[in-house]
Amino acid sequence: MNWKLMKLGALLTQSKVPSEAADANRRIRVKLNVGGVEKRPVSNEVEGATNYYTRKAGQFIFGTQNFHKGAFGVIPPELDGFETSNDIPSFDVSKDCQPEWIFFYFKVGDRYKELEKLARGVGSKRVHPKQIFELVIPVPPVAKQLEIIEQVQASAARQSMIVEESDQQLTHLTQLRQALLREAMQGQLLPQDPTDEPAALLLKKLQAAKAATGKGGKGKAGALFAEEAEAVEGMFDIPASWVWCTLDDLATLITDGTHQTPSYTEQGRPFLSAQNIKPFRFMPEVHRYVSEEAYQEYTRIKRPELGDLLIARVGAGIGECAVIDKQIDFAFYVSLGLVKLVPGFLSADYLAYMINGPFGVAYSKNNIASKGGSAGNFNLTKIRTFPIPLPPLAEQYRIVAKLEQLLQHCDALEQRIRESRRLAEQLLQTALREALAPPAGPEVAAEEITTEPGPRTHRRGARLALTDLFE
Repeated sequence: MNWKLMKLGALLTQSKVPSEAADANRRIRVKLNVGGVEKRPVSNEVEGATNYYTRKAGQFIFGTQNFHKGAFGVIPPELDGFETSNDIPSFDVSKDCQPEWIFFYFKVGDRYKELEKLARGVGSKRVHPKQIFELVIPVPPVAKQLEIIEQVQASAARQSMIVEESDQQLTHLTQLRQALLREAMQGQLLPQDPTDEPAALLLKKLQAAKAATGKGGKGKAGALFAEEAEAVEGMFDIPASWVWCTLDDLATLITDGTHQTPSYTEQGRPFLSAQNIKPFRFMPEVHRYVSEEAYQEYTRIKRPELGDLLIARVGAGIGECAVIDKQIDFAFYVSLGLVKLVPGFLSADYLAYMINGPFGVAYSKNNIASKGGSAGNFNLTKIRTFPIPLPPLAEQYRIVAKLEQLLQHCDALEQRIRESRRLAEQLLQTALREALAPPAGPEVAAEEITTEPGPRTHRRGARLALTDLFE
C-alpha cells in the first residue's frame, strides 16, 4: 500500500471568507490540551475592531497562540457557518486527506507540543500557517485513512470510558475520605469507651493548667456553645462524653506571623508562608530565607515549635491546617496562623483532622473576611472561636490511629487507580502511534507531490528518513 510523505502545505489551504455580518453569538474557540472545538461564550467586545471569517464544518482549525498547547481540532457539523478571527485560522483539506488524519497526527504522542520550537514572537509566541505548511507527514490512501481513523476513534472512545470511570472512582474516594472525617468528628467512627475520662473533666484540667502558667486564653471554656450553639452553622450532635469548645479554649497562644514585608536573602534562616502547608502536611522544604537579624526580630515572641498547629490565613488554601512534625527553626509570615496547644491534654493530629474535615472547611470558608479587592483572610478572631468537638483524650488517640489506617487504604487505592489510568493511556498512545505509522520499507514514497485544492507544488529532492518524522 503506497503511503506518501506530504507537506501540510500541499494538504491545507487557508480559508479566508469574510463574515458578511459578524455575530458575537456565533464565535468558535479551540480548547487547550486537545479539548476540542466549541462555541465561544459571549463576551463584551468592541464590534468592528477585529475582522472575522466564516468557518465550515470539516475544516482543520488551530489557535496560532496555543497550537503547541493543544488548541487544534476539526470543526464539527453543529458549528458550520460560525466564525473566528485570523488568530484562529481554519483550513480546507485536500481530497487526498481526511481532516481527522491531520488531527490525530498531531494528537498522538502529544506531537503538537513539539510545535513550541516553531513559535515566534516577543511575549505572546505564535505558530503561523506558513510554518506548519513546511511540516511533512505520512499520508496513506484515503481508504486506509478511513480504516485507521475508525480504529483510532474506537480506541479513543475506550480510553474516554476508562478516564470517566477513573474520575468517578476518584470522586467516590474523595467522598469516602470526607465521610470518614465527618463520622470521626461526630463520634461515629468508633464506639465510645465508658471508662474514658469525660471531655468536660479533661477541659477543666486543661484550663487549670493554663491558669497555672498565666496563659488563660481569651475565651470561657465551653461557654460559647452552651449559650450560642444556634449561631454556628453546621453544628451537630456529639456523644455525651464529648464537649464543644473553641480552639482558644485549648491553646496557650493563637497568633500569626510577622506583618512586616520581609527582606529576603540568598541564604540565612528559613522563612515560611501559607504555601508551605497543605491539609495534614507540613512542607518546609521549599522556602525563602531572611537574615539572622530579621529572624530574631520575627521570632522574638512568635517562635513555632514541634507539635504546634499552622493554619493558612490567605490564598486558595484558606483554613488548611497542618501539624509541625519536623524540628526546624524558622520565621513565618502573616499568611500563617500559629496555634500553641496546652501540652499533655490534646492530640494535635486530632485537631488537624477536625479542622481539615468537612465541618472545619465549611467554618473556614464561611468566615473569610474580605477587604476591598483582596481574596480575603481568615482572621485570628475567627480562628480563636473555631468550634471544636472535643472527645476524651484516649478517644482522640484512637480516632487518629483509625483515621490514619483508613486514609492510608484510600491513598493506596487512589495510587492504583491513577497507575491503571496511566498504563491505559500509555497503551493507547502506543497503539495509536503504531496505527498512524507508515509501513517500513520502500512502499513509502517521497516523490514530487501535487494535490487539490490549490496550485501549490512541493518538491523534496531527497527521501526523508522515517526516523526524522517520528523522533
